[in-house]
Amino acid sequence: MSDTNTAIVKDEQARNLLKKMPLAVEIADDDGNVIHKSIGNPTTNRIRLYSSWLGNGSGSSTGGNTGGNTGTGGDDGGDTGGTTTNPGHESIGFDTYPGDLYKGEVTKRYKLWQGPSALNSNTVVNFNQDLGTDLAVTGDGLQADISMVETPYFAGKAMTSRTISIVTNNGDNWKYLTNIPLPISIKKENLATKNSLSIPLSVKNNKIIYVSGKKSLADFTTLDKYPGTINDFEFPSTELSSSGTIVPSKVVDDGFMISLARQCTGVSLVVTKDGKNIAKGVASKVIVQGLKPLKSYVTGEFKVHFEDISGNKVSNDVDVASFSTANNYSDSDSIYDISKATFSAVKSYSTGFSLDVTLTGNYTDGSMIAVFDPDGNLVSYNNYQYNYIEVSNLKPSSKYSGYTVAIVNEHLISDTDVVSVPKANFQYKDDGTMDFKPVQGVVKDSSGNILSTYDIVLNYINSYTSQSAVDQISTQNILFEGASTTAQLRDVTKNFDNIQDGLVIKFVDEVVWTYNSSIYKFHLSDFGFLGSIKIPKKEIFSGVTNIDISGGFSDALGHMIGAKLVPQYKNGVWSKPDVTSGSFPHKIQSCDVKISTQGGSVDLSSTFNMIDLMNSEVEGTFSIQIASVSAYKEGE
Repeated sequence: MSDTNTAIVKDEQARNLLKKMPLAVEIADDDGNVIHKSIGNPTTNRIRLYSSWLGNGSGSSTGGNTGGNTGTGGDDGGDTGGTTTNPGHESIGFDTYPGDLYKGEVTKRYKLWQGPSALNSNTVVNFNQDLGTDLAVTGDGLQADISMVETPYFAGKAMTSRTISIVTNNGDNWKYLTNIPLPISIKKENLATKNSLSIPLSVKNNKIIYVSGKKSLADFTTLDKYPGTINDFEFPSTELSSSGTIVPSKVVDDGFMISLARQCTGVSLVVTKDGKNIAKGVASKVIVQGLKPLKSYVTGEFKVHFEDISGNKVSNDVDVASFSTANNYSDSDSIYDISKATFSAVKSYSTGFSLDVTLTGNYTDGSMIAVFDPDGNLVSYNNYQYNYIEVSNLKPSSKYSGYTVAIVNEHLISDTDVVSVPKANFQYKDDGTMDFKPVQGVVKDSSGNILSTYDIVLNYINSYTSQSAVDQISTQNILFEGASTTAQLRDVTKNFDNIQDGLVIKFVDEVVWTYNSSIYKFHLSDFGFLGSIKIPKKEIFSGVTNIDISGGFSDALGHMIGAKLVPQYKNGVWSKPDVTSGSFPHKIQSCDVKISTQGGSVDLSSTFNMIDLMNSEVEGTFSIQIASVSAYKEGE
């Protein structure tokens, strides 16, 4: 064979081999989903892979693991030392930053233990499955969700304890601000050492809130909803200054109040800044908080208008006149007896209530007026100088009880205070259990007097795996639409990695109720039932997740079919019942409402009883259905 023929044969063989060469490299997750693809360059005959795809680039470790892994979970050893490429999310000690849950960087979160742990005591965590000798079940490690119980002290006496949120930013009253990554995330290689792993929760600019004795408020019922129209709530000249603006009725160090003389119902007075709502009142008054002391604000920087119960704008915008906030008020460690304050009767509105407050005695700059709900949660507080407090976001035509009011004071933890921070200690054991040993945090003043204690509570433990960020589904996409108790979600990963901040589940408004061979229908919205509910991504785990949402319907309990004169459907006819003749005297009672998620689907189970008010017997049941599901993003 000639050299020419030999060259032709070799060239043909080369071309055949080239056809068999890969033109790209695909990187897939453990489920086989392609998350990265690199196409070969025919000019250079090279395929380029980026280090971040392999867990060694932006957001992952560079010499130690102080920065945590937000790539594909690569680890170059060590839990201390090194630098982070994700500023603001540094790992601290044994608590690593595994990635951003809301970007899909944290996945395969299987709940392995459910608390809460007992207060002020050690807990043996018995996992709901064997984690294996190499802790393979944990993925990259374990996450611990925790909360904090704060007990303020005054004059050496412990005051009422309360559970407060633990946050890493946006610290506020009734929150514990720290700088560690949350939830606590511990790598499995650290757990495998069987050593005690201590995680301190530093204190950052926290406030200690002292609460005086609480005074119970009388039961009240919010007014019926009244939608209003664009002509109902225009601002008349009598409410405006000569220049056509609204002048704040009160200005303090961190905000101002707008107060109108007229009384309205079914609407809220709303203040906006830069086109965004920043404060909403419950009719003719509204308070803006969070401003800077000794700062001047120009006319028109804030605007005010009315909105109806559905959030629709029902009036013109009016500029707020220029004003300057007062000097910064100092903190006060003084506590005042609630008996020194007098309160008006509760004034009800469609969406809330208000109180006028008169304080006597030597109240100081640090005093605030606060309202607590029946569970003891803070729902509203104002500077005492407003002599006014209100609660909004309630439901129309609903009865409420158990609310309390108090005078509170705050103390900002300073450098002169002596602080021992609370600690969470974890130790994985040879028998497959884990010890949780909390250490109480204590804050004392320079004289050694206790100001507050902090106790960590372990809520639950789940596994986690880090991965690269996942493209999130648009909030405009409808993931399910229909009328069913089962919703198979479109384009949602089985671990729910791509659902933005969570899911919005809307319910079918029309309900069918059958009793004694008669078919009845009515609309949930007529009785103030929830039209939808948000399930945060944090609460949705891999595997089966059961979420009890019965409490979300509690505001609707006690409503009567008939008493509200809403249209009812009976055997083919829609009509309003005649209450005087005893038609439809039934109370709606919620028994059980649960959401279950698994593998990209949502199931709803519910049972509501219809109670005959004449004999207190159950006369039929009904259930509700899912109308649609979509993702949501906070702030959108």
